[in-house]
Amino acid sequence: MSFSFENIDLAPDQRHRPGIEDVPILVHLGPHKTGSTWLQNLFFPALGNIIFTDNTKLTHDAFLTPHYGAFSIDAVATAFAPLLEKARATGQPLIISDEALGGRAFGQEYVREVIAHRIKRAFPKAKILAVSRRQDRILASLYSEYLRYGHNSTLSAFLDQRDDDADCDPILDMRYYEWDRTLRFYQDVFGSDSVKMLPMEQIIKDGTFLTDTLGKFLDVSLRPPAPALLERRERPSLSGWAMNALRLWNHLVPNDSRHRSSLRRLSPNSIAWQVDRLTPKNARKRAADAHNTMIRARLGDRFGASNQSYAALIETDLKALGYHLGAADERNGSDT
Repeated sequence: MSFSFENIDLAPDQRHRPGIEDVPILVHLGPHKTGSTWLQNLFFPALGNIIFTDNTKLTHDAFLTPHYGAFSIDAVATAFAPLLEKARATGQPLIISDEALGGRAFGQEYVREVIAHRIKRAFPKAKILAVSRRQDRILASLYSEYLRYGHNSTLSAFLDQRDDDADCDPILDMRYYEWDRTLRFYQDVFGSDSVKMLPMEQIIKDGTFLTDTLGKFLDVSLRPPAPALLERRERPSLSGWAMNALRLWNHLVPNDSRHRSSLRRLSPNSIAWQVDRLTPKNARKRAADAHNTMIRARLGDRFGASNQSYAALIETDLKALGYHLGAADERNGSDT
């Protein structure tokens, strides 16, 4: 018998709210390191014909921070009322974007489950957008963020985690990046017809792919982004030199989260930013290539079967997008 979150915090009179259900709602919930900042800063604002918010205080207060038993559909309805009214008045869909709604890879699979069921109860007819990314690329980017949060493990130690250690401890859980499992979970909660999970590589490769997909998904005409927008990057990973400087400096600073956003000249992240600016392009590329080689070697076939299943679920040639689909794929040299 499996545990269900279905009735947590849900009073009988809260099951249906016409003021919410008559507005088309799309919730983009990341996950982390799958191009969310690019989508929020560049793509969604360029679409037109939508009401858009990436206000993390709004979404965190609504779905992430309420303690067990404190989640309130009334509070969500009140918090989102101005956006819902604007969407209703204009006849446009409301798009809500916050990658934290998808949980994180560090022991927070349970958080993802609780948040998903809260969203379903607050917005019963919401549609869901999730984005995937190649696991080797996402782990390289995640390591850079891991250092920015004050940790000091080498890349090898960062990757050297057994999945069975990650059930409750805040360490990297590779299972979080099994995209077929992620997609099936959201389909179970929201319904197969209400979930789209798309590879970020396909979004970048095809300038009209996401616009066309969302337009059909939401039944609205959307404006395609300018081609130059697809070439812009938001929050790229630190250079190898910068990561080494940050890792070493983190040894000297207490592992206290208050330092990570400090603007002091000698704070670890400030120093890393300065080193990053001074890193030559060739040195940046050499370090990135070395990291990618190490990550691919360490992963091996870890995600091969999952990626094959995911490719079948979304009917997309993930091999052509660089995803690793198994040992045969590696022997054929298709994993770039």
